[in-house]
Amino acid sequence: KIMASTIQVDKIQDTGGNTILSSNSTGTFTYSAGTGMGKVLQVVQFVSTDGQESNTVQQPTWADTFLTASITPSAATSKILVSYVTQANCLADFPAFGVKRDSTVVADGTSWLGNITTLWANVSGQYLDSPSTTSSTTYTIVWNNYSSGKTSWNGWGSAGNGSTQTLTLMEIGA
Repeated sequence: KIMASTIQVDKIQDTGGNTILSSNSTGTFTYSAGTGMGKVLQVVQFVSTDGQESNTVQQPTWADTFLTASITPSAATSKILVSYVTQANCLADFPAFGVKRDSTVVADGTSWLGNITTLWANVSGQYLDSPSTTSSTTYTIVWNNYSSGKTSWNGWGSAGNGSTQTLTLMEIGA
């Protein structure tokens, strides 16, 4: 016989009365053992199997991909680790990918693909950001090309090729 059970708590403490894990009642948990430095405090992930195709965007202009997610840091001293994985096909030379925080590109060229004309390539990148805020912050993966041509992500047009692409944001306690 399968039984369904629910345990509801607003915090978990160790035997010394120190709060290890607490909840704000909205599904967000905060790990607070020790100083919290270097600990992952929260994770937000955007996952998609959709595709996207864009016309030429040449350097130094950056264009948004649809890989975007928002996170609200719990402390202004926290860092945000931005990680992404996708696939790209380019009908131009040297597509580059970067990271935009809200409206500012904070990391340009986190991935360079070289001359991959008409070849599919896995693309991944990471960037450790210090947003210095406790307000909701939106991260978007951006791209451009060295020369003219189209770039596609995860399939031609909006159909996609079924591969999973992700954008993961991790708040790291500082």
